[in-house]
Amino acid sequence: MTDETKIIHRTAAWRCWLWVALLAAGVSSARAWERLVDVGGHRLHIECIGQGRPAAVLDHGLGGSASDWRHVRERLARTTQVCSYDRAGYGASEPGPYPRSSGRLASELRTLLSRAGVPGPYVLAGHSFGGYNVRMFAHLFPRDVQGLVLVDAPFEGQVTGFFQNRVIRQIDPQGVLQQFWDSGLLSTLSQIDLAAFAPMLGYRNQAFPTIVAELLAYEESSRDLAATSLDTRLRVIFVRHRRPILPGGALGDELQNDWDLHQREFVSRFKNGRVIIAQGSGHNIPLDEPDLVSDAIRNVLPQRRSEPAYGR
Repeated sequence: MTDETKIIHRTAAWRCWLWVALLAAGVSSARAWERLVDVGGHRLHIECIGQGRPAAVLDHGLGGSASDWRHVRERLARTTQVCSYDRAGYGASEPGPYPRSSGRLASELRTLLSRAGVPGPYVLAGHSFGGYNVRMFAHLFPRDVQGLVLVDAPFEGQVTGFFQNRVIRQIDPQGVLQQFWDSGLLSTLSQIDLAAFAPMLGYRNQAFPTIVAELLAYEESSRDLAATSLDTRLRVIFVRHRRPILPGGALGDELQNDWDLHQREFVSRFKNGRVIIAQGSGHNIPLDEPDLVSDAIRNVLPQRRSEPAYGR
C-alpha cells in the first residue's frame, strides 16, 4: 500500500469516526429537552432527558428547583426517561394561584405531564415537601403511578404532632408564634409583596413568596394527605437521612425518633415497602448522594415495562 493510499484510508476512517461522533451527539441532544407549558393560566418549566417508559418524574423540596435533581437526572437517563420540573413560583416557572396545597400542586403536575407529551404511567420521586405532592398525585391519579420514592419526606402527623406541640411550644412557651398557624392571619401575607423581605431572612431569590404560600397551605396539605389511601401493592421506597438535621440534644433526638416512627408506619402499609438510609447525608440527599437516590428509583421501576400501575 502506497503512502498516498494510506493517507486516503486514514482520511476516510477519520471522516467515518467524525460522522459517528456527530450522530451520537445529535441523538444525545435529541433526548434532552425543556420547555414552558401552560397548565391553566400560568406556565411551568419542565426538562426531560433519556428515553424509555415508565418515565421517572422528580419533585423538589420547599425552596428548591428542578436543578436540585440534576445529578440524579443524569444518572437515571441511562435507564429511562426522567423529568424534573419547577413548581409554580420556583426556578423558571411562573407563579400560580392560591392555595398552594399539595392537591393543587399534584393536579398541576398531572396537567403539565399531559400537555408536555410525557405519557404515563410514572415512577414519582419527591424530596422533602415534594414527597407530600407525589403522594397526593398517587392518590388522585392512581392509574398513572407505578411506584414512589420518598426522599426524606415529612409526614402529616408531624405537623400537629412534633412541630406544633414540641418545637413551637419550646421556642415560644407563651404561644405568640402559635398564632401564625391560624390560616386567617397567615393568609394576609399573600396580599403583600414578600420579595422585599427575602434578603432579610437569608433568601436571595424571588421564590420567597412561593415558599410562604406553600407554608400557608401546609396544614391543609397535611389534612388532605391524612385522608388519602394508596394501593398496598404499590412499590414504595423511603430514603432517609443519617446525619442529624437539628443540632445534638433532646429536641434533635426527638425529631429523629418522631420521623423514624412515621416512616416505619408508612412503609409498613405496603407489601413492597422498603427503607434505605443515606449514611453520608443530612436532609439534602439528592445532591449529597445522587447514586443512592437514582438506584432507589431504578429499584422501583417495574421489571416488565408492560406491567400495569396499581390504580383503582
